[in-house]
Amino acid sequence: MNQVDARETSPFLRVSLRVLLIGILLISLVFGFWVLPSLKQKKVAEWVRQNGGIVTYVTESKAAEHFSKADYGILGIWPGVDFIDNISGIHFSKSISDLSPLSDVNHIAHLSINEFDGSDLSPIANAKALESLSILKSKITQLDALKELSNLQYLEISHCDLANIQGVANCAELKILILDNTPIDDIQELQKLTGLDTLRLSNTNVTDLQPLQGLENLQILSLSGTNVSPMDLKNLESALPNCQIESD
Repeated sequence: MNQVDARETSPFLRVSLRVLLIGILLISLVFGFWVLPSLKQKKVAEWVRQNGGIVTYVTESKAAEHFSKADYGILGIWPGVDFIDNISGIHFSKSISDLSPLSDVNHIAHLSINEFDGSDLSPIANAKALESLSILKSKITQLDALKELSNLQYLEISHCDLANIQGVANCAELKILILDNTPIDDIQELQKLTGLDTLRLSNTNVTDLQPLQGLENLQILSLSGTNVSPMDLKNLESALPNCQIESD
């Protein structure tokens, strides 16, 4: 009798085990693809605010076109904004020294830092969704970490010791590039950025303008505070007749 009962219940047990395993698998997938990234994002958002920064989310950015602010409703409280939306922008008005926490939010589109007491940009090297990046008053000397940010349209790295812009040529979508108040002198990389319409090189060590002669889409160029020769400036004006060039 016991043998018959065992044979009759074993298929049920097998089905139950399959269901249990499938349930565990689904929970693991949800945890891995939703919960863990959300927890990381929440941690980043808290770090930004603790350092005097401002965080904006995708829904807020889109809603700003039609409403004064996004309304998440009860979902904003439970499970929380960081679980139902992605960070789209981060702005620091106060000085920060470490960008490493940002390596967990690779989907941000806008990042601005008024003062960066550091030079390491590697934590944002994989933030391939970045469309605008602005860093002022830093210790940055090179831009190699930005070579994979192919979606960048606006880049401002100024008031720092930047001497090497190798890698910026990979940012093929750049429209606006600001490198004011840096010691750069070699701008060969810029000849590949044919989509540029605004370029600022004020107070730099740039003297050779030949790499800019092929930038036919350039509309605004600032060379104030440089030692560019009048002849080189005249040649550039001839090569770019539609460009407004500011110089001393």
